[in-house]
Amino acid sequence: MLRKSNFKLSRFIIRTVFIYYILLVISLTWFSIPLITRWSAHIHSFTELNQQDNFIPFLSISNTLFHSVGLEVILKQLGGNILLFLPFGFLLPIVSEKYHTPIKMLIASILFSLCIELGQAVISFIVGITYRSTDIDDVILNTLGGMIGFCLIKLPFRLLSAKKK
Repeated sequence: MLRKSNFKLSRFIIRTVFIYYILLVISLTWFSIPLITRWSAHIHSFTELNQQDNFIPFLSISNTLFHSVGLEVILKQLGGNILLFLPFGFLLPIVSEKYHTPIKMLIASILFSLCIELGQAVISFIVGITYRSTDIDDVILNTLGGMIGFCLIKLPFRLLSAKKK
C-alpha cells in the first residue's frame, strides 16, 4: 500500500519525466537549426535541406514505402515518428486525469504534433531555408504513435478490470 508521501513522490517523478520528454521532443524537432546564414550555406551542401513541405495526407508515407532505398529508411522515417510519440500517449494519461478517454488523447496527440510541425515551419521561415519540412504525414504518424502509447497504458487496466468482474 502506498503512503500518501510515496504517492506524491511517484507523481512528481512521473510529471518530471513527462516534462523532460516534452523538452526532448522539442529539442529533436526544433533545435540544431542553422541560425547563422554562413553556416546554413555549408549545411546545404551536407544535408538534405531542399526538402519539400507536404500537405497531402499519406504522400510521404507512400513515397517512403514504395520508393525508399531500404528497410532502414522506412524504419527511420515512419517508425521514428511513431516511436517519438509513444511516450506522449503513455505518459499524458498518467500525468493528467483529463486524458483518460481515446478521443481526448487523440485530440491531444494531434494538437501536440501540429505544434511541432507548425514550429518547424515558423523556424524554417525565420531561418530562410527549409531545414525541417512540414509534413501532414508526420502529424498522422505522430498521432498514431500517441494512440499506440495510450493503448499500451490503458489495455492492461481494462484487462485487469475485466478479470475482476
